[in-house]
Amino acid sequence: MTPAYLRLSMPKAPDPNRSASKKRTVLISLALIALTWLVFGQTLRHEFINFDDQDYVFKNPHVLAGLTPNGLMWAFTTFAAGNWHPLTWISHMVDAQIFGLNAGGHHFTNVLLHSLSTILLFLVLHQMTNNRSRTNTVWRCAFVAAIFALHPLRVESVDWVSERKDVLSALFFMLTLGAYLRYARQPSAMRYLATGFFFALGLMAKPMLVTIPLVLMIIDFWPLGRLSGSQPRSLWQLFVEKIPLLLLSLASSVVTWVAQGSTILAMEQRSVLSRLETALSSVLIYIGEMFWPVRLAPAYPFLPDDSAQWLAIGSAVLIVGCTILFFVRRRRQPYLLAGWLWYLVMLIPVIGLVQVGMQSHADRYTYLPQIGLYILAVWAAADAAKALRTGRMITAMAGIVIVLSLAGLTWRQESYWHDSKTLWTHTLAVTNHNGLAEDNLGKVNFEERAIDAATAHFEAAVRLRPNWMEAHGDLGNARFERQRYDDAITEFKRALALSPKRADTRTADLLYDLGNAYRRKGDNQNAIGSYRRAAEIAPDRSRVHFNWGNLLREIGRLDEAIEQYRETLRIEPKFVDAHNNLALALAEKGLIRDSIREYEEALQVDRRSLVALNNLASELAASADAANRDPRRALELAERAASLAPENPTILRTLATAYSQNHQLSAAVRAAELALGLAQRRADAALTSVLQRELTAYKSGLSYDQLPP
Repeated sequence: MTPAYLRLSMPKAPDPNRSASKKRTVLISLALIALTWLVFGQTLRHEFINFDDQDYVFKNPHVLAGLTPNGLMWAFTTFAAGNWHPLTWISHMVDAQIFGLNAGGHHFTNVLLHSLSTILLFLVLHQMTNNRSRTNTVWRCAFVAAIFALHPLRVESVDWVSERKDVLSALFFMLTLGAYLRYARQPSAMRYLATGFFFALGLMAKPMLVTIPLVLMIIDFWPLGRLSGSQPRSLWQLFVEKIPLLLLSLASSVVTWVAQGSTILAMEQRSVLSRLETALSSVLIYIGEMFWPVRLAPAYPFLPDDSAQWLAIGSAVLIVGCTILFFVRRRRQPYLLAGWLWYLVMLIPVIGLVQVGMQSHADRYTYLPQIGLYILAVWAAADAAKALRTGRMITAMAGIVIVLSLAGLTWRQESYWHDSKTLWTHTLAVTNHNGLAEDNLGKVNFEERAIDAATAHFEAAVRLRPNWMEAHGDLGNARFERQRYDDAITEFKRALALSPKRADTRTADLLYDLGNAYRRKGDNQNAIGSYRRAAEIAPDRSRVHFNWGNLLREIGRLDEAIEQYRETLRIEPKFVDAHNNLALALAEKGLIRDSIREYEEALQVDRRSLVALNNLASELAASADAANRDPRRALELAERAASLAPENPTILRTLATAYSQNHQLSAAVRAAELALGLAQRRADAALTSVLQRELTAYKSGLSYDQLPP
């Protein structure tokens, strides 16, 4: 007999069905990507929103600095925004490094992550389900992925830059499912470690994923069928297998509880019964929004007690009834129980049993939980269609109509997220008694300097939410702008009385605002005390040290002012006004050479700083110490300043001084005459008097340093 290693064998013929299946999978994946970008692509033209985006991106100095060693250390050690999610912070830093403050770039990353999660959901779900049935499930999986990608409830997670944690954690969730699928089919230590690795990354993006070990047990039941099959496992064995993952969940939960300690509402504000009603109601509300996704908003106020009670009762009946029904049918239709439990289990961390924030429910909380409902509905509809002769055609047509309808609704919902004003105006139109929307629309008006309109919205917010710290603080700022300093101080104090016991950056910001109000009122002692307390709570707030330094300089405490300005620049080295004011304080102390150095630093940061250009030109042209003079450099700086502000009499006066010190007296006369005319038109008596004296001297042939005392 010929040895086996010498025998020739014909190569296996390619399997045409397998090749066609791969092509179909690729085409479906490309179609899902195209649909996702077609619908969500408009977000690339959207702006940041004044709802957490300032904390996560455009007013966060750690993020704006891009990827730095200090930034990475901060990301892993901070509880900012009431969460510990270092990977989310790092992703924002990467965006800031690449796109700066171009909001479209940050939106691009969100859409990219969402589209990747969509494809992974399709691929992983297809691999999980296709071997459990003789029916090819590719179209069912594609439809589930399409609903996930295009449902209007996704808008909040994808269009809102601050919800990067949603789309980033979703990507790691899908990777965890894929890794676990490989482990379940062929268990090994490395495959289990891969599952734990992706799970840990997901927790570092958003701790909502703490329920993943339970979700894995659900898919053990269906579609993986690990409780039955050729090598069945007991429920206890599957639970023990998940213990390392459960320990990760426990650690993440503890860290999250500590991180959110300052944002969890006090028990007396939301009773246990109220929170239970909210939790039960949310289950039913999210199902309703899944089938009728209209009048959506980024924040929903709590329902009146009577409505909440009846909704909670109805939801409880639904939960119990569906759970019993699906359990009874677990053998014939296991996907019903699996999809239902997926939905309920993944909602637990965000359902409101622990009340965080002011919303009764939020669209973003449905991002991953509703996948379970999509699976349940799609598989049930597909099985029901089998009984009909034309079932496949009807199902296909219905699927196309549903996908196109969802895409249209999502496109319209996205348009409301274009900018803050559009978003909050829409929110007030579709919700009632919404204090959060009133406050945020007030902030938009405040930034537009429509102070009266802003005040009206802030007053409405305080009326709707009398125990809300932020609304009182915003109303205080509006009072401050109208120079009603006593009223502003009252509102700031009310806000501070409502601030969390564990002081945080919000408390520091309120103390800073209170200090500004005291300063304007002339109560310097209380102003300094407020600034000091703010700096103790948030020592990295450069504005606190800056305004504290300004007050100290105003009252003549120059050494202390210089100390605060230097602290400001330690925190924010490119703070031009801090360089300029430090230079002024140094000059007032007679440290002219140090003052000149600070103005030069300011110009290194901003070549067009009028204060630095003018004041440095003045020092170099007319310093009492001849050793500090540089008339030619002074003239260069003064001409630059005058080109930027040709109708500023003070700058033209400095230009005239520089001309005179360079012995260009005719030019000095022209500049002084222009400055005098502008000063007279502005009714600036003091500057007019000085210019008249200097103009007379220049016409007499005297330079600035030859003026009589």
